[in-house]
Amino acid sequence: MLFPGTSVAGTYEIRHLIAEGGLAEIYLACHKKWQINDGCFIAIKRLKPEHKNDIDIVAWFKEESEIIYSLRHPRIVHGFGLIEENEELFILMEYVKGRTLFDLRARAAMCSLEMRIKIVVALGMALCEALGHLHRQKDKDGRYRHLIHGDISLQNIMLCLDGLIKIVDFGNAMDSRSARARTSARVCGNERYMPPEQKLGRMLSPRSDIYSVAVVLLKLLGPMKNIAQSPLAKELLLILRKAAHEQAKMRHENCHSFGTELQSLADFLNMKDGPLILKNLYQR
Repeated sequence: MLFPGTSVAGTYEIRHLIAEGGLAEIYLACHKKWQINDGCFIAIKRLKPEHKNDIDIVAWFKEESEIIYSLRHPRIVHGFGLIEENEELFILMEYVKGRTLFDLRARAAMCSLEMRIKIVVALGMALCEALGHLHRQKDKDGRYRHLIHGDISLQNIMLCLDGLIKIVDFGNAMDSRSARARTSARVCGNERYMPPEQKLGRMLSPRSDIYSVAVVLLKLLGPMKNIAQSPLAKELLLILRKAAHEQAKMRHENCHSFGTELQSLADFLNMKDGPLILKNLYQR
């Protein structure tokens, strides 16, 4: 563990630990020469020293850095690059100031059913937009990279004060056709949100992320006891159950298809400002 005041690359000063997992630690840090304000902070993800000689883990860590560096989308955490120093690896990332959906789930549960429907629709459309961007990524030769996130969960989606969401933790992101997608994904992902094909170590696809998004949204929609009396809730439930179908081929083909169905419901609800709905959730 790094202590407050520790220097990284002679440029960044560690403030405190934000989060810790099995493979890495994430710290809040600031640029030594910048004035102290919200804009000076970044997040630094450090590969734990006990894994530095594991060839596979090091390769995955570097791949995560490359993926988030290549992505430029307002709903995806920005990556600034990889630092190798004293046989240690660090990923420099945007510091996302907000709370996870896991932290906000209790607030959502206190909302009326109509408001929960709006929250779920707004979140769903935002997630489809961001993941669609990821799934459409191409390499320098213009070929699709077949990237998936592989670990969408309430814990890996941040809601900021302005109502924008950010997808974080791309440690399980990968080419869905790779051997890694049929082995490590099963171990590293959160099983509560995993599609059946991921649990079984089978081929993954964008539909695997769609399944995980649907699980997130179903958890936020909450208890089903009042849904039978709400045509809107039943319509939303049909969309989410399709996205969370056990068989991948029965789900929405892509995020655009999933998002379009949610957009139709948003239009019916006359939802003009999804971020404002989510901002109100944050401020409850």
